[in-house]
Amino acid sequence: MTPIELVKCNMQIALNIPAERKALTIRSVITLVYKHGGIRRFWFGQTGTFVREVGGGALWFGFKETTTELFYRWNVQRSSSEGEKKILREVPLPLWQQGLAGASAGVSNNFFFFPADTIKSRMQTSALLMKGKTKTFQSETKEVWSQLGLRGLYQGCGITLLKSVPASAFIFVVHDSLMQLLQPN
Repeated sequence: MTPIELVKCNMQIALNIPAERKALTIRSVITLVYKHGGIRRFWFGQTGTFVREVGGGALWFGFKETTTELFYRWNVQRSSSEGEKKILREVPLPLWQQGLAGASAGVSNNFFFFPADTIKSRMQTSALLMKGKTKTFQSETKEVWSQLGLRGLYQGCGITLLKSVPASAFIFVVHDSLMQLLQPN
């Protein structure tokens, strides 16, 4: 993922390299990255990608499953008969509960691992400007912290959380529906 993230991040920003102010293409960014650091430069920011994907993925699914379990308990607790309680445990959650579980998972994942993504993106978008110099994940984190504090690690988080609500809700409603459909009877 890191090479793709590096190219994507650099295409999203206007590079401050005067000679490269024309519109960037995938090919031009790949060429620039290779020119300024060889094949190894494509993995610049790997630590941030790794932290975000592994930790975030675990939290995303873990939070969704925990929220789903809480909804099942809540639904069973509200039911009046033992037969109804048994049935509630075997049927899928209502769509709104599946969506809310997915949305909460997306928010938790993005909120807790946003600083890793911020550092990764800063490293990757400054990589071409550094011409061979390298920063570490730790040194970039210290720099952001000294410049902007906690606020700097979460800059842009609000819009990311806003995006994650419908995206994760939709993903998990589809995921749960497919799992139900593909489950052997």
